[in-house]
Amino acid sequence: MEEQLEQEVTQYQEESLPLGMTPLKKKPVSSQAKPVNTDSAAYKLKSIILEKVPKGSEFVTSYISEDFLSLGYSSSDLSGQMYALRKTGKLVNRKLEDEQDIAIYGKGVRIWRATDEFYEYMENIVND
Repeated sequence: MEEQLEQEVTQYQEESLPLGMTPLKKKPVSSQAKPVNTDSAAYKLKSIILEKVPKGSEFVTSYISEDFLSLGYSSSDLSGQMYALRKTGKLVNRKLEDEQDIAIYGKGVRIWRATDEFYEYMENIVND
């Protein structure tokens, strides 16, 4: 029954296509999740944040940069990874607004905080 239905669908697709076109054959999809690459810059940065930053705390990039850079990565790697985590909702950041803080840290410094989504994600990785 299922095979006959599949044949009818294929025949309909072939009849409704412009001349010379053939329907795409669907490849089987694996439902298995890819394993986490523990050698990646992304994973190493997440591990540093998890280790060094208490849940709910804010931090500046320089707080974690020494650990990340000591692994052989560049500051642009760090910046790229931080903004990728922000884009996926695992980190949030804000600009300094207090004049006193700006005088201490400098203009353009951002304050980061890991979200609950970040900690849930890391907890799932660690427990797998």
